[in-house]
Amino acid sequence: MLMTLLGRETPELPADLLFSDIELKVLDAFANTRKDLKPPSTLWAAVLLVAKLGGYLGRKNDPPPGHQLMWQGYTALHFMCLGAAPFIRGP
Repeated sequence: MLMTLLGRETPELPADLLFSDIELKVLDAFANTRKDLKPPSTLWAAVLLVAKLGGYLGRKNDPPPGHQLMWQGYTALHFMCLGAAPFIRGP
């Protein structure tokens, strides 16, 4: 809930305020796989990427992502980080 609320209230904060290094690297890799997404530079950009992982479409008239969608996206991010950890951190 904190991620959703801070993303809405203070979107210009740096993303590393709530996200770890490995989470940001995974979000960056996810954004680089698609042409319509940009790597996260702000908290709001990272929140939107997590929402995209949860199924958020982000169309023009869509409301901002809610708590349930963020929970689903963060669960997907968590498992992606578990899979990527051996390759990012090294031996």
